[in-house]
Amino acid sequence: MRLYIRFSSDSAPTTKIYNMRDEKVHHDFFPKVAFVAKPPKSQNFKPVNVVINSFGIRGPELKAKSLYRVINIGDSVIEAREVNFEDTFGERLNRYFKGKMEFISHGMSSWAPTTEFSWIYHKGIDLKPDEINLFLYANDFFRCNLYDKTDECYRKDAIYDGIIPVGYRHSYSSPPPPHAKFIPFRHRIKLYTFITERIRALHFLKDPIVEEMILLSKDENEWPQDFKQNIEATIDVVLNLNNFLLSKNIKLNVLMAPAGFAWENETFLVYAGTPAFTVTQKGIEQYLRKKLETRGVRYIELRKSFSSYKEKNPKDHLFNYNNTHWNSKGHEIVFDALRDEYEKR
Repeated sequence: MRLYIRFSSDSAPTTKIYNMRDEKVHHDFFPKVAFVAKPPKSQNFKPVNVVINSFGIRGPELKAKSLYRVINIGDSVIEAREVNFEDTFGERLNRYFKGKMEFISHGMSSWAPTTEFSWIYHKGIDLKPDEINLFLYANDFFRCNLYDKTDECYRKDAIYDGIIPVGYRHSYSSPPPPHAKFIPFRHRIKLYTFITERIRALHFLKDPIVEEMILLSKDENEWPQDFKQNIEATIDVVLNLNNFLLSKNIKLNVLMAPAGFAWENETFLVYAGTPAFTVTQKGIEQYLRKKLETRGVRYIELRKSFSSYKEKNPKDHLFNYNNTHWNSKGHEIVFDALRDEYEKR
């Protein structure tokens, strides 16, 4: 998800929390900071105490490796600052598999495969993982001219050593998308009220970010050429990461983080003045899975677990109000899916 400071901090100013010009991984937490994540007016999660350890990730200090170790890495969905640390799927897995295996989770707002590859290269390898779960999100695949924190933008800014993005120039930024001054990003992804829908309808504007989401739901045969080329290039980053990890005898699994857009009582999209509607990630998921599995990279399905739960409990919410991050119940669904995945082995 795009990097917006959606909280106020009781214990540290924003400039002391994030290093926004990290030369190695583009941006990341500073180590050894603590703050209180508070909801903006448009959201309703309860304030959460967030502690960043000396390694620069959320949670207590890390211990020397003694068990089979798995790293979960992704963007702000994995950062999960709206959820208490003990309620995150990673900590649920740690409690369940205590004494057998351990899970370390690190998420950073607006990260994408290229920046995640950089973090794994510079820091993740030092943790001696046996396995890495890479969580992708729909906006990783957006085109750079529409969104300045997509993987394409990071690829343009990165400094490479062979296939490895080893640093960043911090020199690239995309132009603002069409109509950006009329439609702030925070209003593109939210549950619209009756009044907001009608105000939005007066503009008769097509939101380019929503158009990108709609394209991702479609079959690859309906994708414009430049759109498909960017998706291919983003998947290539994941495949390069896999090759790097194989050289270290580390296994890579890839997951698409379910977004609330797919379910009617979660996060809605409003498009060209139409009433709120839902859109899936089916197209990109199918294409990604096909590409990965032909190269021997395991894809772990999460969407079906969310859909199955929603079918049985249609009124329950799995996402935080007015954003696309999982709430505590959503993290429980992810825990259930990964628990079953690891128990089968």
